[in-house]
Amino acid sequence: MPSNKEPSACGAPLAKIASPCRTLHSSFTQISRTLITRDARTKSHPIVLVSPPSNPLDAIETAVRRQDPYEEPGRILGQDQEIDLITALDMYTRNAACIMRLEDKTGSVEIGKRADLIVLDRNLFEIPVTEINEARVLLTIMDGKTVYSANGM
Repeated sequence: MPSNKEPSACGAPLAKIASPCRTLHSSFTQISRTLITRDARTKSHPIVLVSPPSNPLDAIETAVRRQDPYEEPGRILGQDQEIDLITALDMYTRNAACIMRLEDKTGSVEIGKRADLIVLDRNLFEIPVTEINEARVLLTIMDGKTVYSANGM
């Protein structure tokens, strides 16, 4: 019977290196400095979380928990690579903007930027991490314009 400590499909060695969020994030500062000075074709880029387009909150929850959000109790994948919620959100927002070289236009909510943001039905910082991927988008704003509104919000 497989242990919930490491996924049996890939084994302990691969589990330790799969999605090494903490290691990648700790390298972000050095990588972003080289990005500024190198050609766009370089392999030195900021680190972003990648997930299927259906729900980025799945990847954020997985990065924080290091467990499959759809499997109970959920096998642990490289527990030493877990990151906190603010770091995971930064990887999806600020770091993503940096990788696209759009950090002066998007990636954070600031005066003079495009105002790309979502409103969720709950505060991710006030719920158990096991519920992050259950949050639902109520409102999506892109370039200051509402492009999605749940239930006529």
